[in-house]
Amino acid sequence: MGTENELLDSIDSFLDEILKNNLLARINCNYQPSKLNTIAHKLNKIADVILLNTNQGTFVNNEFCDLLEETIVSFGNHDFSRRIEYTTDGSIMDAIAAGINMLGDEMSKTLVSRDFFKNIFDSVKDILIVFDASGEIIDINASGMEVFNVLPSENRKSKFQISNDLNFTKILGVINDLKYKEEYTQRGELQFNLKDNKIVFIDYTVVMINDRNADTGRYLFSGHDVTIRKLKEQSEVNLLIQVQEAERKRLSEDLHDSLAQRLNGIALHLNSLKSIKTDAKEFDICYNICIQSVKESLTEIRELSFNLMPNSIDQGGLYAGVEELIQRVKLKIDFTKPKIEPVLKPDQKINIYRIIQEFISNSIKHSSTSKILIKIKLTKGILSVSLQDFGIGFDYNSEFNGSGLKNIKSRMTALNADWKYSGKLGKGVSLEFKLNVS
Repeated sequence: MGTENELLDSIDSFLDEILKNNLLARINCNYQPSKLNTIAHKLNKIADVILLNTNQGTFVNNEFCDLLEETIVSFGNHDFSRRIEYTTDGSIMDAIAAGINMLGDEMSKTLVSRDFFKNIFDSVKDILIVFDASGEIIDINASGMEVFNVLPSENRKSKFQISNDLNFTKILGVINDLKYKEEYTQRGELQFNLKDNKIVFIDYTVVMINDRNADTGRYLFSGHDVTIRKLKEQSEVNLLIQVQEAERKRLSEDLHDSLAQRLNGIALHLNSLKSIKTDAKEFDICYNICIQSVKESLTEIRELSFNLMPNSIDQGGLYAGVEELIQRVKLKIDFTKPKIEPVLKPDQKINIYRIIQEFISNSIKHSSTSKILIKIKLTKGILSVSLQDFGIGFDYNSEFNGSGLKNIKSRMTALNADWKYSGKLGKGVSLEFKLNVS
């Protein structure tokens, strides 16, 4: 059972042989229901009729043979406008002319249909590749040729020239797995290495497609380039890791510089109590120091716990967390907000909270500000947050790489927020950002 192209080649060879008066030539066709097959069968019947009438003398004249040859040559050059005129006398030449004209009509429709779908095939931005059961590329669209650097081949054994067999080995591995599992479709993600060491990530679907003109199944590989999304996901993961490491480092420094020193002092005082009589004045002094240090340590542990994750955020939401933060700060902070808090994802709440916390911390440490303004607005699903201090400011260009501002930038990226951070010596610092929360 041949393909459509093979059938057209067989018709072409048949006509060549008929023109040479080889009346035994026949078209190798099948009985699949297609118009082209119907025409092929009719042409074979015409050849049968011609063969039966050869004893009656010359069945076609030389002029008709020339016209027939010119028409077939034009068909071979994709010019299907030529037609052979014939009568309704029912002669052998009329039958041949009618069959050739039918062939031209069908080949014209086939070519138009093929070009139409080829244009659609090539206009699709996703990668489309058709393989036969042996793994040979039957067709590939323009996007696939560009991504995989595939060129038309001058070698008759293969239609395409592949620059990187390793990439197609991965695809063939998927196809073989599909055949082995006797499944019809498979979806997944593959990483491909392209020229210039470029890496792309492709979300793919491989589907087994049936072709009535082919002996075996064929496979359509469709792939969507998700490299930008993948790199963004990796970037977000890296940012998350950086933020987590920064938080751990800060916690480690707080534990070492303050709490560890305080507990060490308590241990030294408790050890001193061994050598002091319980009724001595020095015992009471040392004992009271220990008690006070324990209380201060507990306060510091609560502070560290709050900085790690305020319970008020989980229990009361973003607004409650910010208000508790303001109460803990010995600085005037004006906080304005809508009456109704928007529904936020957990990561959005904590990132917005951390940005506000980082801004307040930076202002207290570096700005010498007398007050801070925090304003939250919600307009048509867009949450806007503006922060302002009134301190000494800073040189924006020279200070932007500080660790505090790096943390803010990382969290802005995680929020996918539009933002601007401005600072000027003597003019204070402001931070504004917006994100979609609808």
